[in-house]
Amino acid sequence: MRLVDGDTPQRGDIVIFRYPGNIKQHFVKRCVALPEDELFVDDKNLFIHFREGDEWIKEHYEGFEIASFPRKALGEKSLYERASWYSS
Repeated sequence: MRLVDGDTPQRGDIVIFRYPGNIKQHFVKRCVALPEDELFVDDKNLFIHFREGDEWIKEHYEGFEIASFPRKALGEKSLYERASWYSS
């Protein structure tokens, strides 16, 4: 796979890439997470724990649905923003 030179995709960016098995077919997707973000899907809802942490989520996602789920790897709870803006 060949990556085009340019800026690294950020959350919310539209990313277009070719399907490796058929280079004439293009996929258009939205970047919803970055390295070190945690994602999971529960009952067709996408939840994201941003790498910036719980306080950042509270500050930047006021008014959005925020849920607290256990983080299995660490044995503690963290906040996850329900990506209501995300459409699969």
